[in-house]
Amino acid sequence: MNKQSIIFIPRYEISEEMKLIINGLAGQYFNNQVISIEMGAVQYRSSRQQDFIQLSLSHLGVEAEVYVPLAEAERLLGLKIKHLDHDYLSYVITQALGQYGVELKQYLDMNKQDQPLLIACQILMGGISVAAFLKMETLEIDFDSLQARSTLLPQTLALTSTITPFETMLSLDEIRGLSADELVLVFPK
Repeated sequence: MNKQSIIFIPRYEISEEMKLIINGLAGQYFNNQVISIEMGAVQYRSSRQQDFIQLSLSHLGVEAEVYVPLAEAERLLGLKIKHLDHDYLSYVITQALGQYGVELKQYLDMNKQDQPLLIACQILMGGISVAAFLKMETLEIDFDSLQARSTLLPQTLALTSTITPFETMLSLDEIRGLSADELVLVFPK
C-alpha cells in the first residue's frame, strides 16, 4: 500500500490567553452611548491586496489601533486620500472624527509587512459607520465604561449545515430500506 505523509503547518498560532480574549469578544456589541463597536470574525491574512490607513481609537472604555481599508476611508471622508499629504490627511480625520478620539497614525500596505491578528468590526460614531479591523494586541476594553451584549442575529437568517462523515456505496433508497437488525460495515477507502 502506498502511503503519503502530509504535514500541516499552522498559518498563525495564538496563545491560550489570546484565545480567551477572542472568545470573549467575537460576536459582541459594545456601546458607551457615543461609540458602538460590533465585533465580527477574527482575520489573520487579508484575502485580497488592499491598502489601509492605521488609526488610533481612544474613547471612554476602549483603546485600540484600527485598520481601515483605503476605499472605506475614502467613502467615509468623501475624498480620494491615496496621494494626500500625511499632515493634511491627519487634519481632515481630526476634524471629522477627533471628537470620538480617532487620530491618524500612518498609511499601510498590509501585504508588504507581517500582518497582525485582526478582528473585523463595525464602528458606529454618531451617524457615521466605519467597517474596520481592530488589532487584537492593542485592544483594551474597560467593561465598567462599556455596555456589552451579544450581537443579535436577524430572525430571517437561514442556517444550513452539511456533514459527510464517510462515503457510502449504498443508494438513498437502500439506506432508507435498512432495518434496525441489519449490519452495515464501514472501512477506509
